[in-house]
Amino acid sequence: MTKRIDRFLVIATLVALFALTGNAQDDVLARVNYQGKYGFINREGHFAIQPQYDFALSFSDGLAAVVSAGKFGFVTPKGELVIGFQFEDALWFDEGMAAVKDNGKYGFIDKIGRLVIEYRFDDAFDFSEGLADVKIGDKCGYIDKTGNVVIPIAYETCYRFIGGTAVVQDSDLHSHLLNTRGEIVQRDTKVNPLSRNQPEYQSFWDDAKGAAGFKKRDGTIILEPMFEAVGVFQGGRSIVKAKKGKWGVIDKSGKFVLPPTYDDMVHFYEGLAAVKKDGKYGFIDGNGRLVIPPKFDLAGSFSYGLAAVMVDGKIGYINKKGNFAIQPIFDETRGGRWSNFDIANR
Repeated sequence: MTKRIDRFLVIATLVALFALTGNAQDDVLARVNYQGKYGFINREGHFAIQPQYDFALSFSDGLAAVVSAGKFGFVTPKGELVIGFQFEDALWFDEGMAAVKDNGKYGFIDKIGRLVIEYRFDDAFDFSEGLADVKIGDKCGYIDKTGNVVIPIAYETCYRFIGGTAVVQDSDLHSHLLNTRGEIVQRDTKVNPLSRNQPEYQSFWDDAKGAAGFKKRDGTIILEPMFEAVGVFQGGRSIVKAKKGKWGVIDKSGKFVLPPTYDDMVHFYEGLAAVKKDGKYGFIDGNGRLVIPPKFDLAGSFSYGLAAVMVDGKIGYINKKGNFAIQPIFDETRGGRWSNFDIANR
Protein backbone atom coordinates (compact mmCIF):
# COMPACT_ATOMS: atom_id res chain seq x y z
CA MET A 1 0.00 0.00 0.00
CA THR A 2 2.72 2.44 0.88
CA LYS A 3 5.58 3.59 -1.28
CA ARG A 4 9.11 2.77 -0.35
CA ILE A 5 10.44 3.84 3.02
CA ASP A 6 13.53 6.08 2.99
CA ARG A 7 16.60 4.76 1.17
CA PHE A 8 18.69 4.88 4.31
CA LEU A 9 20.32 1.46 4.70
CA VAL A 10 23.35 0.15 6.53
CA ILE A 11 25.73 -2.39 5.05
CA ALA A 12 24.91 -5.07 7.59
CA THR A 13 22.74 -8.12 8.00
CA LEU A 14 20.17 -7.23 10.62
CA VAL A 15 17.16 -9.05 11.96
CA ALA A 16 15.47 -5.95 13.36
CA LEU A 17 16.13 -2.44 14.61
CA PHE A 18 13.62 -0.71 16.86
CA ALA A 19 13.50 2.72 18.46
CA LEU A 20 10.77 4.61 20.21
CA THR A 21 10.52 8.06 18.70
CA GLY A 22 9.32 11.50 19.60
CA ASN A 23 10.00 15.21 19.36
CA ALA A 24 8.49 15.88 22.77
CA GLN A 25 7.80 13.90 25.89
CA ASP A 26 4.18 13.18 24.95
CA ASP A 27 5.31 12.16 21.45
CA VAL A 28 7.40 9.15 22.51
CA LEU A 29 5.19 6.54 20.92
CA ALA A 30 5.67 3.25 19.13
CA ARG A 31 3.47 2.03 16.33
CA VAL A 32 2.05 -1.43 17.01
CA ASN A 33 -0.18 -3.94 15.31
CA TYR A 34 -2.63 -5.51 17.74
CA GLN A 35 -5.18 -8.04 16.55
CA GLY A 36 -4.88 -6.85 12.97
CA LYS A 37 -5.18 -3.10 13.60
CA TYR A 38 -2.56 -0.40 14.07
CA GLY A 39 -2.33 1.94 17.03
CA PHE A 40 0.34 3.59 19.20
CA ILE A 41 1.60 2.80 22.69
CA ASN A 42 3.63 4.87 25.14
CA ARG A 43 6.64 3.73 27.17
CA GLU A 44 4.40 2.27 29.85
CA GLY A 45 2.72 0.02 27.29
CA HIS A 46 -0.60 1.85 27.45
CA PHE A 47 -2.42 2.68 24.26
CA ALA A 48 -2.02 6.38 23.54
CA ILE A 49 -4.01 5.76 20.36
CA GLN A 50 -6.21 2.68 20.26
CA PRO A 51 -5.58 0.11 17.49
CA GLN A 52 -8.09 1.12 14.84
CA TYR A 53 -6.21 1.73 11.59
CA ASP A 54 -5.50 -0.54 8.64
CA PHE A 55 -1.94 0.81 8.46
CA ALA A 56 0.17 3.54 10.04
CA LEU A 57 3.55 5.20 9.74
CA SER A 58 5.53 6.31 12.77
CA PHE A 59 5.36 9.88 14.07
CA SER A 60 7.49 12.59 12.51
CA ASP A 61 7.27 16.33 13.03
CA GLY A 62 4.36 15.77 15.42
CA LEU A 63 2.06 13.89 13.04
CA ALA A 64 1.64 10.30 11.83
CA ALA A 65 0.05 9.07 8.62
CA VAL A 66 -2.69 6.48 9.21
CA VAL A 67 -4.95 4.53 6.87
CA SER A 68 -8.65 3.81 7.03
CA ALA A 69 -10.76 2.35 4.22
CA GLY A 70 -7.82 2.61 1.84
CA LYS A 71 -7.17 6.33 2.38
CA PHE A 72 -4.39 8.13 4.27
CA GLY A 73 -4.91 10.87 6.82
CA PHE A 74 -2.84 12.29 9.69
CA VAL A 75 -3.25 12.16 13.47
CA THR A 76 -1.60 13.88 16.44
CA PRO A 77 -0.01 11.97 19.37
CA LYS A 78 -3.37 12.39 21.14
CA GLY A 79 -5.13 10.58 18.31
CA GLU A 80 -6.85 13.66 16.89
CA LEU A 81 -7.49 13.36 13.17
CA VAL A 82 -6.22 16.73 11.95
CA ILE A 83 -6.01 15.92 8.23
CA GLY A 84 -8.85 13.74 6.98
CA PHE A 85 -8.68 10.43 5.14
CA GLN A 86 -8.33 11.51 1.53
CA PHE A 87 -4.96 10.50 0.06
CA GLU A 88 -3.92 7.46 -1.95
CA ASP A 89 -0.49 7.52 -0.31
CA ALA A 90 1.40 9.68 2.17
CA LEU A 91 4.85 9.98 3.68
CA TRP A 92 6.18 11.51 6.88
CA PHE A 93 6.16 15.20 7.64
CA ASP A 94 9.57 16.81 7.41
CA GLU A 95 10.32 20.51 7.65
CA GLY A 96 6.59 21.17 7.91
CA MET A 97 5.58 19.43 4.68
CA ALA A 98 4.62 15.92 3.59
CA ALA A 99 4.36 14.25 0.19
CA VAL A 100 0.88 12.93 -0.58
CA LYS A 101 -0.71 11.26 -3.59
CA ASP A 102 -4.03 11.92 -5.29
CA ASN A 103 -5.28 10.74 -8.69
CA GLY A 104 -1.97 9.03 -9.35
CA LYS A 105 0.24 12.09 -8.77
CA TYR A 106 2.22 13.39 -5.81
CA GLY A 107 2.18 16.86 -4.32
CA PHE A 108 2.92 18.34 -0.90
CA ILE A 109 0.72 19.52 1.95
CA ASP A 110 1.42 21.57 5.06
CA LYS A 111 0.53 20.55 8.61
CA ILE A 112 -3.05 21.80 8.37
CA GLY A 113 -3.62 19.84 5.16
CA ARG A 114 -3.39 22.68 2.65
CA LEU A 115 -1.99 21.70 -0.75
CA VAL A 116 1.11 23.87 -1.08
CA ILE A 117 2.75 22.13 -4.05
CA GLU A 118 0.34 20.87 -6.68
CA TYR A 119 -0.04 17.24 -7.72
CA ARG A 120 2.28 16.81 -10.69
CA PHE A 121 4.99 14.30 -9.76
CA ASP A 122 5.10 10.59 -10.44
CA ASP A 123 6.95 10.06 -7.19
CA ALA A 124 8.07 12.31 -4.36
CA PHE A 125 10.04 12.08 -1.16
CA ASP A 126 10.46 14.12 1.97
CA PHE A 127 12.22 17.46 2.35
CA SER A 128 15.76 17.62 3.65
CA GLU A 129 17.67 20.89 3.98
CA GLY A 130 14.93 22.68 2.08
CA LEU A 131 14.92 20.39 -0.95
CA ALA A 132 12.91 17.30 -1.88
CA ASP A 133 13.71 14.79 -4.59
CA VAL A 134 10.87 14.14 -7.02
CA LYS A 135 10.34 12.11 -10.16
CA ILE A 136 8.65 12.84 -13.46
CA GLY A 137 8.60 9.75 -15.60
CA ASP A 138 11.70 7.76 -14.78
CA LYS A 139 13.95 10.76 -14.04
CA CYS A 140 14.49 12.56 -10.75
CA GLY A 141 15.64 15.97 -9.56
CA TYR A 142 14.98 18.39 -6.71
CA ILE A 143 12.40 21.05 -5.89
CA ASP A 144 12.32 23.76 -3.25
CA LYS A 145 9.44 24.48 -0.88
CA THR A 146 7.65 26.62 -3.46
CA GLY A 147 7.61 23.68 -5.87
CA ASN A 148 10.15 25.18 -8.24
CA VAL A 149 12.61 22.75 -9.81
CA VAL A 150 16.02 23.93 -8.61
CA ILE A 151 18.06 20.92 -9.75
CA PRO A 152 16.97 19.55 -13.15
CA ILE A 153 14.93 16.38 -13.31
CA ALA A 154 17.58 14.55 -15.27
CA TYR A 155 19.01 11.83 -12.98
CA GLU A 156 18.38 8.12 -12.64
CA THR A 157 18.57 8.09 -8.84
CA CYS A 158 18.50 10.90 -6.28
CA TYR A 159 19.28 10.74 -2.56
CA ARG A 160 18.53 13.06 0.34
CA PHE A 161 20.61 16.15 1.01
CA ILE A 162 22.84 15.72 4.05
CA GLY A 163 25.30 18.40 5.12
CA GLY A 164 24.72 20.48 1.99
CA THR A 165 25.31 17.72 -0.56
CA ALA A 166 23.43 14.83 -2.15
CA VAL A 167 24.48 11.82 -4.20
CA VAL A 168 22.89 11.32 -7.62
CA GLN A 169 23.37 8.78 -10.39
CA ASP A 170 23.45 9.79 -14.05
CA SER A 171 22.21 7.79 -17.03
CA ASP A 172 25.50 5.87 -17.12
CA LEU A 173 25.00 5.01 -13.43
CA HIS A 174 28.01 7.07 -12.37
CA SER A 175 27.56 8.64 -8.94
CA HIS A 176 28.22 12.33 -8.36
CA LEU A 177 28.04 14.61 -5.35
CA LEU A 178 25.89 17.73 -5.87
CA ASN A 179 25.57 20.89 -3.79
CA THR A 180 22.22 22.61 -3.24
CA ARG A 181 22.72 24.68 -6.41
CA GLY A 182 22.97 21.50 -8.45
CA GLU A 183 26.68 21.90 -9.11
CA ILE A 184 28.78 18.75 -9.20
CA VAL A 185 31.36 19.09 -6.45
CA GLN A 186 32.74 15.56 -6.81
CA ARG A 187 32.47 13.42 -9.92
CA ASP A 188 32.49 9.65 -9.65
CA THR A 189 32.18 10.08 -5.91
CA LYS A 190 33.06 7.25 -3.55
CA VAL A 191 30.74 8.67 -0.90
CA ASN A 192 28.24 5.94 -0.05
CA PRO A 193 24.70 7.39 -0.16
CA LEU A 194 23.35 4.44 1.80
CA SER A 195 25.37 5.18 4.93
CA ARG A 196 25.55 8.99 5.03
CA ASN A 197 23.23 9.22 8.06
CA GLN A 198 25.66 7.27 10.17
CA PRO A 199 26.75 9.54 13.03
CA GLU A 200 30.47 8.73 13.00
CA TYR A 201 32.37 6.61 10.52
CA GLN A 202 30.42 5.54 7.46
CA SER A 203 30.33 1.98 6.24
CA PHE A 204 31.14 1.15 2.63
CA TRP A 205 31.46 -1.88 0.40
CA ASP A 206 34.42 -2.56 -1.87
CA ASP A 207 33.32 -4.69 -4.83
CA ALA A 208 36.88 -5.55 -5.81
CA LYS A 209 37.74 -6.91 -2.36
CA GLY A 210 34.28 -8.24 -1.65
CA ALA A 211 34.43 -6.71 1.81
CA ALA A 212 33.12 -3.82 3.91
CA GLY A 213 35.06 -1.16 5.81
CA PHE A 214 34.68 2.35 7.24
CA LYS A 215 35.51 5.82 6.00
CA LYS A 216 34.87 9.47 6.74
CA ARG A 217 32.14 11.44 4.99
CA ASP A 218 34.71 12.88 2.57
CA GLY A 219 35.59 9.35 1.45
CA THR A 220 38.86 9.00 3.40
CA ILE A 221 39.24 5.35 4.37
CA ILE A 222 39.63 4.80 8.11
CA LEU A 223 39.39 1.01 8.30
CA GLU A 224 40.24 -0.97 5.19
CA PRO A 225 37.52 -3.30 3.87
CA MET A 226 38.02 -6.66 5.53
CA PHE A 227 34.59 -7.60 6.87
CA GLU A 228 31.69 -9.48 5.36
CA ALA A 229 29.31 -6.91 6.86
CA VAL A 230 29.52 -4.00 9.29
CA GLY A 231 27.19 -1.95 11.44
CA VAL A 232 27.07 1.61 12.79
CA PHE A 233 29.54 3.07 15.28
CA GLN A 234 27.85 4.06 18.52
CA GLY A 235 29.86 4.97 21.60
CA GLY A 236 33.09 3.97 19.87
CA ARG A 237 31.86 0.45 19.10
CA SER A 238 30.56 -1.22 15.95
CA ILE A 239 29.34 -4.70 15.20
CA VAL A 240 31.13 -6.49 12.34
CA LYS A 241 30.79 -9.81 10.60
CA ALA A 242 34.04 -11.63 9.95
CA LYS A 243 34.75 -13.61 6.82
CA LYS A 244 34.24 -16.83 8.80
CA GLY A 245 30.58 -15.82 9.26
CA LYS A 246 30.46 -14.87 12.94
CA TRP A 247 29.75 -11.42 14.42
CA GLY A 248 32.01 -9.55 16.83
CA VAL A 249 32.65 -5.99 18.06
CA ILE A 250 35.47 -3.59 17.15
CA ASP A 251 36.59 -0.20 18.44
CA LYS A 252 37.52 2.78 16.25
CA SER A 253 41.03 1.46 15.69
CA GLY A 254 39.63 -1.75 14.25
CA LYS A 255 40.74 -3.80 17.24
CA PHE A 256 38.36 -6.55 18.33
CA VAL A 257 36.75 -5.82 21.68
CA LEU A 258 34.79 -9.04 21.23
CA PRO A 259 36.14 -11.60 18.74
CA PRO A 260 33.70 -13.05 16.19
CA THR A 261 31.41 -15.12 18.39
CA TYR A 262 27.73 -14.68 17.59
CA ASP A 263 25.47 -15.81 14.75
CA ASP A 264 23.83 -12.39 14.41
CA MET A 265 23.99 -8.96 16.03
CA VAL A 266 21.96 -5.74 16.08
CA HIS A 267 23.56 -2.29 16.47
CA PHE A 268 24.66 -0.79 19.77
CA TYR A 269 22.21 1.73 21.18
CA GLU A 270 22.21 3.02 24.73
CA GLY A 271 25.25 0.89 25.44
CA LEU A 272 23.78 -2.51 24.55
CA ALA A 273 23.59 -4.64 21.40
CA ALA A 274 21.40 -7.64 20.65
CA VAL A 275 23.24 -10.89 19.87
CA LYS A 276 22.13 -14.29 18.62
CA LYS A 277 23.46 -17.57 19.98
CA ASP A 278 21.98 -21.03 19.40
CA GLY A 279 18.87 -19.56 17.81
CA LYS A 280 18.04 -17.08 20.61
CA TYR A 281 18.77 -13.38 21.19
CA GLY A 282 20.22 -11.70 24.26
CA PHE A 283 22.23 -8.50 24.84
CA ILE A 284 25.88 -7.58 25.40
CA ASP A 285 27.47 -4.38 26.70
CA GLY A 286 30.23 -2.37 25.00
CA ASN A 287 32.90 -4.62 26.46
CA GLY A 288 31.33 -7.71 24.92
CA ARG A 289 30.01 -9.00 28.24
CA LEU A 290 26.68 -10.85 28.05
CA VAL A 291 24.29 -8.93 30.32
CA ILE A 292 20.93 -10.37 29.20
CA PRO A 293 21.01 -14.10 28.39
CA PRO A 294 19.82 -15.29 24.96
CA LYS A 295 16.16 -16.24 25.41
CA PHE A 296 14.23 -14.24 22.80
CA ASP A 297 13.20 -15.27 19.28
CA LEU A 298 13.97 -11.77 17.89
CA ALA A 299 15.33 -8.58 19.40
CA GLY A 300 15.76 -4.94 18.42
CA SER A 301 17.76 -2.04 19.80
CA PHE A 302 17.30 -0.19 23.07
CA SER A 303 15.72 3.26 23.01
CA TYR A 304 14.42 5.20 26.01
CA GLY A 305 15.49 2.24 28.11
CA LEU A 306 13.35 -0.32 26.28
CA ALA A 307 13.95 -2.86 23.52
CA ALA A 308 11.40 -4.78 21.47
CA VAL A 309 11.71 -8.56 21.65
CA MET A 310 9.69 -11.47 20.32
CA VAL A 311 8.65 -14.54 22.30
CA ASP A 312 6.41 -17.26 20.84
CA GLY A 313 5.35 -15.04 17.95
CA LYS A 314 4.35 -12.05 20.08
CA ILE A 315 6.28 -8.82 20.71
CA GLY A 316 6.80 -6.88 23.91
CA TYR A 317 9.43 -4.61 25.44
CA ILE A 318 12.11 -5.38 28.00
CA ASN A 319 14.14 -3.09 30.25
CA LYS A 320 17.91 -3.25 30.61
CA LYS A 321 17.62 -5.92 33.30
CA GLY A 322 15.95 -8.19 30.75
CA ASN A 323 12.54 -8.01 32.44
CA PHE A 324 9.36 -7.31 30.52
CA ALA A 325 8.22 -3.72 31.00
CA ILE A 326 5.50 -4.22 28.37
CA GLN A 327 4.14 -7.73 28.00
CA PRO A 328 4.48 -9.53 24.63
CA ILE A 329 1.01 -9.15 23.10
CA PHE A 330 1.70 -7.37 19.80
CA ASP A 331 1.97 -8.76 16.29
CA GLU A 332 4.17 -5.95 14.96
CA THR A 333 5.98 -2.90 16.27
CA ARG A 334 7.86 0.00 14.85
CA GLY A 335 9.42 2.95 16.57
CA GLY A 336 11.34 5.77 14.93
CA ARG A 337 11.01 6.47 11.25
CA TRP A 338 14.69 5.75 10.77
CA SER A 339 14.36 2.25 12.17
CA ASN A 340 15.61 -0.03 9.44
CA PHE A 341 13.06 -2.76 9.92
CA ASP A 342 9.81 -3.46 11.61
CA ILE A 343 9.82 -6.27 14.14
CA ALA A 344 6.95 -8.37 12.94
CA ASN A 345 5.44 -11.79 13.29
CA ARG A 346 5.90 -12.86 9.69
